[in-house]
Amino acid sequence: MQININSLKDSEKLAQILAQFAGPNQVLLLNGPLAAGKTTITKLLLAALGYNELVTSPTFVIMNQYQCPNELTVNHFDFYRLLDNISPEEAEMYLDAANDCYNIIEWPAPIKQYLPLKWVITEITIEVLSTGRLIDIRTTNPGLLANLEEEFYHA
Repeated sequence: MQININSLKDSEKLAQILAQFAGPNQVLLLNGPLAAGKTTITKLLLAALGYNELVTSPTFVIMNQYQCPNELTVNHFDFYRLLDNISPEEAEMYLDAANDCYNIIEWPAPIKQYLPLKWVITEITIEVLSTGRLIDIRTTNPGLLANLEEEFYHA
């Protein structure tokens, strides 16, 4: 599914819908060039989950962890510095921290092959346009797709 994001209000709407379906053992993969809005989506999503403190990009630390008011733990990973392949042992180390959490992964290519099969995966690819962003969304969650379609195509 593809949607056009032309304003901060559209981005907030996307984040609010994603938040409705966020839960343990789920992952949101965020792809796109530098400055495409991956961290912005993460900040808006955490705000929609009720997290009201500072959210920063984990580019240098690889992972930040946030505790939302509804007891949901959110891990925010950024694998930009690890764009080369990572070993299965490294992947296991990162994914051990990810069990029973909602996980947001920017630059997911190095770890994608190691994600647990039981996880619900939503993958977003952001294309920067002169007028906004084109968002391609693929997910194993049919309810999420239905809500996105309703909000962005039938509103």
